Amino acid sequence: MSEPSASAPSSLVVARTAAALWGAVGGLLLALGLALWTAWLGLDLARAGTDPSLAARTGALDVVGLVGLGFGALAGGALGRAPVGRRVAAAGLTLVVTRALLSAPVAPALAVGALVLAVGVARVLGARWQAHPWRSHQRAHVVAAAIPALAAFALYATWSVVRHQRFGSGSWDLGCYNHNAWLFAHGKPFVSSVLGDASFWGGTNHFMPSVALTAPLAWWMELTGTTSALLYAQAACIAASAFPLAALARRVALGPLATLGLCAAVLFSVGTQSAAVFDVHEIIPVPLCLLLALWAVERERRLVMYLALVVLIGTKESAILYGAAFGVFLVLFRPRRRAEGLAIALACVAWFYVVTTIIQPTLLEPGARMIHVLRFRAFGAGTVDATVGMLLHPGRALVTLLSPVEKTQALAVSAGTFGFLPLASPEGLVLALPNLAERFLSDKREMWGLGFHYSWPTVGFFAVGALLTLARARTWLARMLERRGVVAIDGRVDVVAGAFLLALTVAVPLLASPTGFELASLEKPYFASHDEVARYRRALALIPNDDAVVAQNHFLPHLALREHIWQPEDRFVERARWVVLDAEASPWPHSPRHVERLVARLRDDERFLIAFEEGSTLVFRRR
Repeated sequence: MSEPSASAPSSLVVARTAAALWGAVGGLLLALGLALWTAWLGLDLARAGTDPSLAARTGALDVVGLVGLGFGALAGGALGRAPVGRRVAAAGLTLVVTRALLSAPVAPALAVGALVLAVGVARVLGARWQAHPWRSHQRAHVVAAAIPALAAFALYATWSVVRHQRFGSGSWDLGCYNHNAWLFAHGKPFVSSVLGDASFWGGTNHFMPSVALTAPLAWWMELTGTTSALLYAQAACIAASAFPLAALARRVALGPLATLGLCAAVLFSVGTQSAAVFDVHEIIPVPLCLLLALWAVERERRLVMYLALVVLIGTKESAILYGAAFGVFLVLFRPRRRAEGLAIALACVAWFYVVTTIIQPTLLEPGARMIHVLRFRAFGAGTVDATVGMLLHPGRALVTLLSPVEKTQALAVSAGTFGFLPLASPEGLVLALPNLAERFLSDKREMWGLGFHYSWPTVGFFAVGALLTLARARTWLARMLERRGVVAIDGRVDVVAGAFLLALTVAVPLLASPTGFELASLEKPYFASHDEVARYRRALALIPNDDAVVAQNHFLPHLALREHIWQPEDRFVERARWVVLDAEASPWPHSPRHVERLVARLRDDERFLIAFEEGSTLVFRRR
C-alpha cells in the first residue's frame, strides 16, 4: 500500500482536480488551525459546547475557513501538484489536533512514555531480532495476527456469553438481532416486534440489509437450543479483522513484531472492548470488510473488493458513506483506479440519499421520526439540510467536532492506542471522515464517548492510518539509521514499532480510558445472581417456542427466536399469550413503576393466570 508516485499516469484534468481538492482541504485546515491558535478568537474547546457566544465565534471561523478553502483550491489547481496540498493539509491538521488534545493530555503523555520504552527495548533486542529466523519466516505475519486474534476471540466470546447467561444482555441489542435473524431465517415480513412492530429495513430503525447474513445462525440456535450464537459470531468477526490487516502490513514491508503490535492495538482498544462486551451490533463487520476491500485493491481481486463493499454499506445507512469514502480513497491515492473510485463514490452518495430520503421515510411508522435525522439538528432538519449546513459552516462543524471535552477525550484514547499515528495519514483520515462526522457532529451524547459500540468502526479506520504511517516511518527511520551506520536496521525498527504499540495497547485502556477497563472482571453489578439465574431459567422453560410473548428487558433476548416477542407495554399485552415480568429486574426502557403497575393489573385480570411465581419473578399465561 505504498503511496503512488507523482508521475503516475493520469489525465491533466483529473490531476489538477485532485490537486485543487487537496489544496482546498489544506487551505481549510490551515486557516481553521491558525484561527484556533489565535488569541483574538479566544475559543476554549473544552467549554465551547456551553459557551453562549459560540454562534458568533464559529461564524468567524466559518468565514476564515471558507476563505482558506477557496484560496487553497485555486492555489492547488494552479500549481497542479497534489503533494503540496497534502503537506499544507498535514500542517493544518497538526494545528487543529494539537489544539484539541490540550484538553486530553493523558494519552499523549502515555504515547511519549511508550516511545521511550520502545527505543530502550530496541537497543537491547534489536540486533538479536534481526538475526532471528522467525523475523523473515514465510508465516511470521500469519502467526503475528493469529496470536492476538485467538486471544481476542476467546476473551470476547467468553465475556459476552457469560454476560448473556447471567441475564446481562438486553432487548436492545441482542434481543433485536436474535429476533431479526429468526425472521430472515423463516422468511417472515421484515417487521420487528421487539421494536414495536417497526420495519427493521428503515423507518425509525437503521437500514441494514446485511443482517440477512445472520439467518443461518438462527437455524443453528433453534437446532441447539442456544441463544448465544450471534455473540460467538461477533467475537469471531472482530478477531478475523487481524488477518487482512496483517496481510496489508506484509505488503508494506512491516515486520512481524510491528504487525503483532498493530493487530493487538486493534483487537484490544477501548472501543473494541466496549463493542465486544455489550450485546451484538450491526456495524461489527465494518472494519473486517474495509480491510478486506483494501487488501483486494492491492491484490487486484475486484470480486472480493465489491463483495466486501456490499456487505459494508449494508450494515447501516451511515455505512453507505463509508463506502463513498472508500471511493474517494481510490480517486486520491490510487491513480489507476480513479475512474472506478469516482463511480463507487458517486453511486454510494446517490444510494445514501435514496435510502435516507425515500426508502426509510416510506417505511416510517405514523407519528415517528427517523433516528439518524434526529442526530444532526444543529445543522439541519433533514439529511440534505444537515449535509449542506455542515459544508456551509466549517467553523461550526469543527468546533462541534471537538467540543465538549468528551469528544476530544474519545479521539485521544482512540488514536492514542495507535500512538497517534493515524492522525498523520491522509489516507486513513479520508476513510475515517464520515464516521468521525457521524459520531462527533451528532447531538446524541452516547455517540461521543467510548462506551457501547460506536468507537469500533473508528478503530478500523485508525488501524489503516496507523499502518500507512508506520510504513512511511519505517522507510524514513531505515534511511536515517543507515546514514548513521547503524546495523540491524529492520530488526530495530520492528522492535520499536511492536514494543511501542504493545505498550500502548496495555497502558491506554488501563490509564487513559474515561470508561475504565471493560475486561477487569467477569462480574458486573447488573448481572443476575446465581440463584436468580436458576429462577429465571425455570420461569422461561415454561414458555413454548412458538407462542406470542411479552418479556421484560433481560428476559427478552432468551425468548427472541419467534415471530412475536414484545416489550412490556399495554398494547402488546393484549396480543400476547405469555407475559414475563420481574419488578426487581431491569425495567429498561420503562420505569420500575411501570412494571409494578403491569404486574398488579395482570394479577387482577381474569384473562390471565399465574403459571409461575418465585420471589419477584412472575409468568402470566392467557387462559
